[in-house]
Amino acid sequence: MVCVRPVIKILCRKRSIWIRINGLMKKILLFLLLCGSLFAGERIQYTIIKNPYAFSTYFELLRPDGYEGRVIKNAISVRSIYDLHDEEGVYEGQGICRLFSLGLLFSWARDIDIYDAEGESIGLICGRVWSGSKAKFEIYDVDENLVAIAYYNRNRSGFSLMKNGKVESLAGYLKRNPAFQSTDWDLMLYDNSLMDRRILKIFSAFISDYQDTY
Repeated sequence: MVCVRPVIKILCRKRSIWIRINGLMKKILLFLLLCGSLFAGERIQYTIIKNPYAFSTYFELLRPDGYEGRVIKNAISVRSIYDLHDEEGVYEGQGICRLFSLGLLFSWARDIDIYDAEGESIGLICGRVWSGSKAKFEIYDVDENLVAIAYYNRNRSGFSLMKNGKVESLAGYLKRNPAFQSTDWDLMLYDNSLMDRRILKIFSAFISDYQDTY
């Protein structure tokens, strides 16, 4: 006859060990999540409000907790130029649309050079002609590294921002406000370390400016 008591003891020990391992794994996972929250960049979130005037267009950037700044486009200029100002009105740089490109005819093919307040290049936005999406923009940093691609959604709700152009790496979005006849756009970037904030602001103003062409 087999003795049951030793078998029960062994099973109890194994169960106790498993419970300890499971508890340890939970603690490790919690630690990793905490480290990720400490080292991950903060989110960028604001709404773009377009206000057209006689000789210029103002794009007000409003965060949920305050004012992000504004982008001003001069309507008199031969080429589209977007001047960026921070929340205190200090000039931060500008985006200049290239004249000699297909973007002169189509907004989705426009190329925009981004400069800081001193006139130094900090990035580039390129509209791509050959794309499965109705509009596709590649965003490059100061070192000409591709940091994100903005794809226009098929449901016409706005753009999805993909990190390094990878479809599985959603980095944020730029969407139309669903309210009736609203011209506002909502932006969300999940990690502010992905790209220069100034590039993002000018790009969001540009999208709002040409929203009727998409």
